[in-house]
Amino acid sequence: MESLSDLTVTPPPADKNVSLSDWLEDSLKIIRLKKAFTPHSEIGEIKHFVHGLTRSGGVGIKPNLVDTYLAISLLAELNDLAGLEKTRDFVDRLQQTSLGFRHTEDSCTPPNIDTLHAGVFSSALLGLRVRHPADIVSAILTSQRMHGGFTRSPDSLGDLDTHFRALSILQQLRNRPYGLSSQTRISG
Repeated sequence: MESLSDLTVTPPPADKNVSLSDWLEDSLKIIRLKKAFTPHSEIGEIKHFVHGLTRSGGVGIKPNLVDTYLAISLLAELNDLAGLEKTRDFVDRLQQTSLGFRHTEDSCTPPNIDTLHAGVFSSALLGLRVRHPADIVSAILTSQRMHGGFTRSPDSLGDLDTHFRALSILQQLRNRPYGLSSQTRISG
């Protein structure tokens, strides 16, 4: 690659085993880079393809919150959040008491930080109210280690990306009027 203008966003090749999550994440990075450093460059007509990824409002081989969030973020970068009513309904259906958010419609295991991050920020992009912020804070705090860092789930090792996501969620919940009770504390 000679320059940033050489980067393009195209649908993933059908003949290669490309993870949808990886493709969405890479495409989002390319779009953000191009917007930041070459604002007048053509990003490519990818909107229609991304809109076509939704099934029952969600995105993924099995519609899930993380892939759906990546698709919503990509469309937000392209200023194309219109017509996402089914996606909005999908994200809203994944909100659940005691979990905050579920990864898929039929999952019942506690969410990890990635799922919570996808849920909180999908909700923000779609204008949804987060209905269970105290449950989200509780889940995040159970993933905090003694040294202050965060892990994806209570029984895993931490990394900088997970720490960033956990703190981003807490900051988002602090800054939005989600009705956190006075007993729910987000310190900092």
